[in-house]
Amino acid sequence: MRKTGGKRALVRDLQAKGFTVRKAAKAVDTVFQFMTEALSYHEPIEVPGVGKLEVVVQRGRPARRSQKSRNIGTKQIQVHDVDFPGRRRVIKLKPNPNLKLAVSPPPTPARPEGLKELLSTVSSTATPPLHAGPDCDCLVCRLAGQGR
Repeated sequence: MRKTGGKRALVRDLQAKGFTVRKAAKAVDTVFQFMTEALSYHEPIEVPGVGKLEVVVQRGRPARRSQKSRNIGTKQIQVHDVDFPGRRRVIKLKPNPNLKLAVSPPPTPARPEGLKELLSTVSSTATPPLHAGPDCDCLVCRLAGQGR
């Protein structure tokens, strides 16, 4: 399955507008470089028609781990305790409220009109040992609303 988006698609779109391949690739790389730099300074980026990209700091649990390293000059192994802050930066997309997604939720299945009647006929034609009246706990009685 091939992707339809990404840098390659943006370069192709710029080529269709009259840019050479190198200039189009350089322009796309420059735009992404500026976006990366802006996000590294926690500046929000607004993409027209899509939404806003923001950097959010998520909390986590701090940790301390030991790491081994070798001193090149003396060839001795050294052990250092390294502290991990337990938080990380994550890029969040706040979508534009007018954004229409290509994927729509699946439709809810419609219940058949005669379900109660069908279940009542099935439960009335069943043998007495399977259906013990109002105390019956079988699936048919529960669906028909007659069981517990």
